[in-house]
Parts: sequence; structure tokens; C-alpha cells
Amino acid sequence: LFLEQGQPDRAAAIYRKLSKNEPENNSLRERLANIEKLLVENTPKSPLEQTLQRFVESLADALSATVLDAQGNILGQFQVGSAHLDASGIIEHYRQSFAHIERAWEEEPQAGQLNELIISTSLLTCILKPLTPHVFLALLLEPKGLSGRARHMLRYYEDYLKEHLAGIE
Repeated sequence: LFLEQGQPDRAAAIYRKLSKNEPENNSLRERLANIEKLLVENTPKSPLEQTLQRFVESLADALSATVLDAQGNILGQFQVGSAHLDASGIIEHYRQSFAHIERAWEEEPQAGQLNELIISTSLLTCILKPLTPHVFLALLLEPKGLSGRARHMLRYYEDYLKEHLAGIE
């Protein structure tokens, strides 16, 4: 259940206790090894990814946060559980749409600068937010996600994300 909820650390803790009680149970040890491998794979490597993890975990309904450059290269990403979600594929389609909208906005300077774009479907909500002229954040939320809260928390994390990007760009 904890794995399905995107909480492999809690699942691992339970399997560790079970393995202590039944040290000869090979299936428990094997399952624990698989969960711990998953934990290592999902551990953010860079400071940017660590910040994305804190950001996503601060929102109960967030699915993933990805920082991309204008060409679609992923600079950092954190995704909660939901292995069935192809965040990168979804975001690539939205990135292309965002680029078209951004170009249209640039052709109409009296409309002002594009600050964010929210795309809401029956299956998810995506908030696209430029962080620099060439880098943006894509935040995926559950369909009934609280986009207002997500936007508020994004304002809080935006400076941290920009600090990490200064070292990358």
C-alpha cells in the first residue's frame, strides 16, 4: 500500500521489521532489496532535484516537478510514486504548446510577459512557470489538485530553484 501511495521509505521500514522477525524468509529479503533499490533510484542526486523533492512533498496532490530548458532537456526532476505516469512525455507536449504561446505573447508586447500557464484536464493539472528566459518548471498535480496552493508554494520555492539554476546555466 505504501508503495502504491509513493512512499517506498515507509514500505522499506515495514519490510525491515518483518525481515528481522523472519530472517530466513527469502521472499521478504528479496522484496526489501527491491524496495531499497527503488529508494536509491528515486533519491535526488543534485541540489536542484533535492529542492524539487521538497517542493513536491510539500504538496499533497503533486505528482511531479520538472525543470526543463527551452529545447526540452530535463535539468532536474522529482516524481512521486505513480510509475504509470509518463511525466516526461506529457511535459514535452505541453512544453511545445508553451513555446508557441510564449512566441505569440512576444509578438504582442502590450499583453505583458507570460508569467505562467495552467493546463487542466480530467486526469491532471499542469502548471508551467518560466524560471529564466530559457528554463521553466512544469508541475503536475492530480486532477482535483489545489492549483492555488501549488502556485503559492511555487512562489516560495522559485528563488531556491533559480539559485540552483545559476550554477547550471
